Parts: sequence; structure tokens; C-alpha cells
Amino acid sequence: MAFGDHIFVWRRFGVIPFQHHAIDLGDGHLIHFSNGSDGIAGPVILGDASEFVVARMPLSGLTRESKDRVFRVDYARSHGPLETIVDRAESQLGRRGYHLFHDNCEHFASWCVTGKASSVQVSAAAERASSVAVKTTVVVAARVAIRSTRLIKPWTLAADAVQFGTEVFGHRVGLVNPSVRKHAGRALGGMTAIGIGALGGPVGIAVAGGTWILGELGGEITTRALANQQSFRERERTTVKAAIDPT
Repeated sequence: MAFGDHIFVWRRFGVIPFQHHAIDLGDGHLIHFSNGSDGIAGPVILGDASEFVVARMPLSGLTRESKDRVFRVDYARSHGPLETIVDRAESQLGRRGYHLFHDNCEHFASWCVTGKASSVQVSAAAERASSVAVKTTVVVAARVAIRSTRLIKPWTLAADAVQFGTEVFGHRVGLVNPSVRKHAGRALGGMTAIGIGALGGPVGIAVAGGTWILGELGGEITTRALANQQSFRERERTTVKAAIDPT
């Protein structure tokens, strides 16, 4: 890892794996969302995240003395000088306001790199949840309308598990670019859905493919809604900051 890199490690919240992101300072230290002391900010939905703060810490603290492997996030294109990335990270030192869905450690690190906050973890989870909801509705409605359990099977939703796994864990097999992982996951998910649908013959393929497309449209709408909400929150935060510090 090097100066200005966007990095992350895998941790667990109970039995659920998640990524913790940070910006590497290149001197054995990093800047990230901490838990207010010497630990990391973890997933909090109903708990208190008021102590979570952007802070500097040794890289060894992130890796738990090299027990955890560090991964680097690769972007499709350069987003400017590395100095700008680190300057952005340093400008946030001491900031609070952690939010699992809108302002987590990945949002922070991606903003430092691109100037736009985003979280692949949140987007992928929200998109898959929306997709599964749409597909479940379609599957249930189709089973009632067609009165067939041979052509319409709930386990066509297995395609979403394949797709989600590729998007979230694909970096372990060389898919280090988030955009590449998303496209690869979508391709594998579509092929899995059609493959399962093929068990019901041509009609099964048509139904499985149509269900998958409808689910993807629902997931894409959810992703865009999240992005628009994130942009609104960023504009709101920028406005507040300008009002407090006009310079």
C-alpha cells in the first residue's frame, strides 16, 4: 500500500463479514472512521454511533498487527493528485456524524478519492434487497396466475446470491475494480437465473429471464434513489459548512 491509497480490511459483525475502509498516509498511518478510541467504527443500526470520529491511527491497528490482509480499491481512472486525497482526509479529522447507510467508513474513503461519497457495500445490499423483493413478488404472482410449480420456482432467487457474492467478494479473485465487479455479478446472476429457468423448458427460461430483468430494474431504481439522497446530504453538509466557515 502507498500514500493516498484507498484501502480496506475484512472484519466481522457477529457472523456477518464487512469491510472497513481508510486512506493510507504512506508513513505507517492511516485516516479512517474510528470508534472514538483505538478501534474501528463498525456497523451500527440501532446503537449509539455518536463517539465515532474521523481519526489518524497506525496501520498496525487496522490490521491487528498484520493478522488482517489489506486490500486496495482500484478505480477505473485517476481522480487527481494523491496529495488532494490525503488533504481531503486530513480536512475531516475530528469530524463525527457516522451513519451506516449514508456516511460510513467507505463513504468517507471514496469521497477522499473522488470527491463523491459512495459505498459499494450499501449499494450492493440495497440493490439486492430491492431486487429480491421484486422477484419474490413476481414469483408469487406468477405461481398463482399460472398455477404451476414446475415453471416458477422460488429458488430462482439463488441468482441474487451469486450476484451479491460476486459484487462484494469479487476482489478476492482479482476483480479489484468495483464497476467491473458489478458488471461481472450482473452477468453471472443473469446466467444463473436463466440456467435455473431452463429446468422448466423454454417457458421457464422466459419467465426466469423476465423475472430477473424486472428485479434488476427495481434494484437499479433503488441504487439511483440512494445516490440522489447521498448527493442531497452532501449538498446539505456543504451548505452548513459554508455557513459556519465562509472562507
